[in-house]
Amino acid sequence: MRRVSAQNPRVTPITEHEVVLGYPYTRCPMKKKLLLVLLGISIVFAVLAICASMQVRATPDERARTLAGDDLIPQPIGSVNHAITIRRPPHDVWPWLAQMGSDRAGWYAYDFIDNGGHRSAERILPDYQNVHVGSVFPALPGAKDVFVVAQCEPEHSLILSWRLPSGQYQTTWAFVLEQPQPDQTRLIVRGRVASGYRPYGLPEWLAMRVGRLAHFIMQRKQLLGIARRAEAYDRHVETVAGRDIMENRLSRWGVGPRMLLLALAYAVVAGTATHMWPATCVGCGRFRTPPS
Repeated sequence: MRRVSAQNPRVTPITEHEVVLGYPYTRCPMKKKLLLVLLGISIVFAVLAICASMQVRATPDERARTLAGDDLIPQPIGSVNHAITIRRPPHDVWPWLAQMGSDRAGWYAYDFIDNGGHRSAERILPDYQNVHVGSVFPALPGAKDVFVVAQCEPEHSLILSWRLPSGQYQTTWAFVLEQPQPDQTRLIVRGRVASGYRPYGLPEWLAMRVGRLAHFIMQRKQLLGIARRAEAYDRHVETVAGRDIMENRLSRWGVGPRMLLLALAYAVVAGTATHMWPATCVGCGRFRTPPS
């Protein structure tokens, strides 16, 4: 190993003192360090994306089967499917769907985006339970004609739609409730888009890719919000039940057992980094390795 000489212009009082004590001089591999940091960050985000998608992933059968509302756009150019199991029967889940909408109960997603910053309701609102074909679910505060109920079968399905001035269905948003067990609801959500989808003037190919990502982010948050509210709510006392408080809070934040694994993965990456990169000498950009 090359030693620091007195003529080396890079020598500092710190490194010169360390050489006297027997510490070897080594240049810090900054490029390698940066690549490892980027790799660790990439792994963390990949794990995060996988865990997030698994929370609301529809099964292959759910994606393939025909659902209510599919007939409105028989040949879509794009379709997205998500689902979640809720530990409540359909009649306990339906009220949360019936009152959705901005300026109503909210969308149970990111309120600063789609509800004017107002917190989505944590209780059932009787004023918004009468839903029928033609009912309006505003997408944003002040909007009155965005999502309109196209089909409705209480406790079974709710189909929201957006139509062009010509009357053609541009998008449909289906919420289908199934009951695999007496005390469970499988809430399946399907979005379908017809040809000509160009929001904000975007090219159709770009709108589909951006829309798919945006829909996933909002849909995941919404399904977790509906499940948390339905499972915690006790309509007999008109309050949110206090049991399973920690579980409900973690669910609200989108944290579950799989998400906790992310923290473990990060800890492993951080621990590996600490092991691989000894303490850096401040001001000189070099690290020290104790002499053997």
